[in-house]
Amino acid sequence: MGLLSREQMLNPASAAFRVGIDKYRPIIATAMGYGWIVSRANARTDQLEAGRVYVRMNLQAARAGLSMHPVSQALQEFPEMAKVREEVSRRLSLADGETLQMLARLGYAAPAMPSARWPLEGRIRTV
Repeated sequence: MGLLSREQMLNPASAAFRVGIDKYRPIIATAMGYGWIVSRANARTDQLEAGRVYVRMNLQAARAGLSMHPVSQALQEFPEMAKVREEVSRRLSLADGETLQMLARLGYAAPAMPSARWPLEGRIRTV
């Protein structure tokens, strides 16, 4: 409908940009801590391993009664996010050549509701 465009969201002077910032700043500020995963390179194998590490990290956090919330916006690789990525990398003291693969906030949260599931009988056929 043209009510919201990528250009508006990229323009710091626009209401669309401000609403996004105003919505997420308090959310980010509630984190009890952050966890991140860094790889020495950025090959597909590095990315897959980072995904495996993230799942294990998330399961360990849940075992400890913590929740994890990915902060994936800082990981975006399109040109408009380059300054943000560089700032996050600087704050995390990443070495040259290292890639931030995952950033997540950690803290306590209300239990999540189970996600909708299809009945097993509707997905598995016996022959």
